[in-house]
Amino acid sequence: MNVQGCIVGQEYNTDVRLVDFIEFKTNMVLSDDDLMAYLMATTYLSDHPEMFKKRTMPVNIIFAGEGTLTLNLEENHYGNRLNLITINHDKFTLLNQLQKIVVIVEELVHHFWDENDEIEVSRIVCECVPDVDYNRENGNYIFKIES
Repeated sequence: MNVQGCIVGQEYNTDVRLVDFIEFKTNMVLSDDDLMAYLMATTYLSDHPEMFKKRTMPVNIIFAGEGTLTLNLEENHYGNRLNLITINHDKFTLLNQLQKIVVIVEELVHHFWDENDEIEVSRIVCECVPDVDYNRENGNYIFKIES
């Protein structure tokens, strides 16, 4: 299976401790700020003391331009199973740096902790990312500083 329009050679950095667990793809060129947010998100996640005691199944993370993502099945495959995180880049670019980091960490926490409860995910995200807290009733994030 492949991502239609996937950019090969887009430079990005994943924290070295997570390179075997995340396959990064994009269908448009990301800014330096976006790439730095991705690196910081994977670093914060790697630093969490429980990270490598959790699910170790790899995940695909795809930044989709114009909120559009097309997956093509390969001719010789009857089916595919994948773990997929998608980021709508058009909305993502409207966020400040700290908010971008939180978006990425949140989706990775859902995957690696195998957690669906949004309040629990928010709690874990705030253990990973400095200067962020959350509302214990609804899980909404509270940003302590402007980024």
